[in-house]
Amino acid sequence: MNWSENKTLKQLLLVAGALAIGGVVAGALVLTSPEPPREQALQLSPMVKAVQVHREDATVIISGFGTVQSTVRAQVVPEVGGRVISIHQNMFNGGFVSAGQPLIQIDPADHKLALEETYSQLEQARASLQSMESRVAEATIYLEDMARDLERIQELHGKGVVSQHDADKSKTARQLAKIRVQTEKSELMNAKSQLQSAHVAVRKAKLNLGRTRISMPFNSVVLQENVDIGQYVVPSQSIAEVYGISSLEIPVPLEDYQLKWLPTVPIAGAHTRILDADLPQAEITAHFAGQDRRWVGRVVRTEGQVDPKSRMVDTVVRVENPMHGLSSERPPLLPGTFVRVNIQGSLLHDVIAVPSYAVHNRNEVWIEHQGLLQIRKIQIAYRQREHVYVTNGLEAGD
Repeated sequence: MNWSENKTLKQLLLVAGALAIGGVVAGALVLTSPEPPREQALQLSPMVKAVQVHREDATVIISGFGTVQSTVRAQVVPEVGGRVISIHQNMFNGGFVSAGQPLIQIDPADHKLALEETYSQLEQARASLQSMESRVAEATIYLEDMARDLERIQELHGKGVVSQHDADKSKTARQLAKIRVQTEKSELMNAKSQLQSAHVAVRKAKLNLGRTRISMPFNSVVLQENVDIGQYVVPSQSIAEVYGISSLEIPVPLEDYQLKWLPTVPIAGAHTRILDADLPQAEITAHFAGQDRRWVGRVVRTEGQVDPKSRMVDTVVRVENPMHGLSSERPPLLPGTFVRVNIQGSLLHDVIAVPSYAVHNRNEVWIEHQGLLQIRKIQIAYRQREHVYVTNGLEAGD
């Protein structure tokens, strides 16, 4: 063994000795250290929410969505032409205009002149009628005189005092007088017709003059306007579009089976008269101006067809006076707003309300009984978004 191999062997022996000493020290520490206290492991049970149920009478709430529509919507179209000389101060998109207030005023000057002209024609027709009445009266008196003369001459002719020629002449005069009366009466009828036409012309001129002041017969909100002061408008030209605010409607698509729970809603085509107080009430909600808002309406009818694609029926909810009593808590309900509608349907008697999340496999619930879990099948009368109403399978106190 040379010197190099002897050196390597010594190094290995030193390392082995150091490891042996370390192992002895570590073993001694483990043997002499105190035993740690034993802790019992916790049993983690699943977290559940328990609800105790009871029987009650509950109102079916039918939920749906719809878009608000105006019940009255009209194009504002002038019936006479002319230049616009004034416009209502609220004649802008979204402006409110009360019933009867003029939206625009057309220059009435030409129509006033036309009315004066018709009055002049009326007076002429009256004078012509009076003249014809006098002529008819004169012709009638003349006919009566000719009739008496003819009667007298025929009597004299019978006595041989008057010749046949004179008798024929008197008879011809009476016939001409009769024709004159008929002619004058015909002219009188024509004069009456002209007077009637003159009256009609006056009424039409008055209407045209009144039509220079364009207003709506209902309280309205301007949707769109396209007219300015100084603009010349013509009949049939649309100058604005407005909608009435006395009521608004919301068509809500519902499944046909849901109509079962709305027995007092008039079905399209039915002639049954239902009092307004008996119509189902509806709550309308929407997110408006950063907050959830609420309005109240009633279901007034169903529309006259089933949607061929969705197989749903539009049920119409009406909101009366949506602009009445407005405040920061109750802003206006505007056409085009997408809303949620909850309709109060029939009353369910002696049912159990179960949270929808507690129903599994469509008709099963989990019941706690003496510390054990049971699975029961239930019979559901109606399903809502938050609750289902159970008639069988559960008892009060479960």
